Amino acid sequence: YNIKIYKELKEHDYRRNKQLKEDLIFKLKQLRVASLEQRDLEAQLHALQDEWEEIGPVQNEDWELMKTAYWEAVRGIYDKINEHYEAQRQVLKANIDAKKELVNQLSIRLQEVAQWSNFKHWETQTAFVLDLQAQWKTIGSGSRKDNEAVYQAFRSLCDEFFAAKKNFSKEMDAASQEIVQKKKL
Repeated sequence: YNIKIYKELKEHDYRRNKQLKEDLIFKLKQLRVASLEQRDLEAQLHALQDEWEEIGPVQNEDWELMKTAYWEAVRGIYDKINEHYEAQRQVLKANIDAKKELVNQLSIRLQEVAQWSNFKHWETQTAFVLDLQAQWKTIGSGSRKDNEAVYQAFRSLCDEFFAAKKNFSKEMDAASQEIVQKKKL
């Protein structure tokens, strides 16, 4: 009699566990097509995986099918998560490429410093550099490592430009002071 009750309880537990696992697989399939924030999606996936581990055993003949269905659903969600992160990496790479292009434009422009001989040239170039700086601010960030290196390159080129402009202004002021001194004599 006790053995019969034990077997019936065991069969009942197997059926209940099977139903719970089937419900969980259904939730995973719904989660794959849900439009959630990335963080929420990952949190729910981990919660469902923990729940799967807590559910007891099922019949051996049902286990292989359930395990396969479970892992297919989980892989589908992880594929969705990986697609999101890959898209993010592409955006970060595009931002770094755009910033490198600004650095390249500024570098090319700085090679022409010797040709700028009056205030009008310098004002035009200053407007160009300020426009590049405004464009820089509109571009999103990139990966931390690349972003810092590109920023340092851009910042040093901007500093170089403004230092050259300051030197030009000092030279022009010195030349005008010299002319003023000659007129006073």
